Amino acid sequence: MNRVLASAFAVLFTMAVLSSAVYSECAEGNCENGHGTWIWEDGAIYSGDWRDAMQDGQGIFTWPNGDEYAGEWKDGLMHGQGSMIWANGDQYVGEWNIGEQDGRGIFIAVHGENYSDEFIDGEVHPDSF
Repeated sequence: MNRVLASAFAVLFTMAVLSSAVYSECAEGNCENGHGTWIWEDGAIYSGDWRDAMQDGQGIFTWPNGDEYAGEWKDGLMHGQGSMIWANGDQYVGEWNIGEQDGRGIFIAVHGENYSDEFIDGEVHPDSF
């Protein structure tokens, strides 16, 4: 009897997992070389330009927590001009290099901190320019 219950539980558990599974997929357009929308299994969404199956060109990426980046991409990374709005309301508008704030930019925090300076590797460097 215990073996039957264990088998039944295993079957039900497997069915529940498989029925709730969500897979990453190209939901619309061309996510290889063109313009398309990709949805990841965690709920993240990228809509924009693709080259060699990587974000490349203009696009918008939205994380499941509500953070959003809109701007230029290169080889799957934020690179060039872009803006990030974090779910808490903080914002950065400026240059990005290999996925980090790097170059001239403006950071505006919801609690009053504002920087209009040079950013290097994601860190603010006042009076750099």
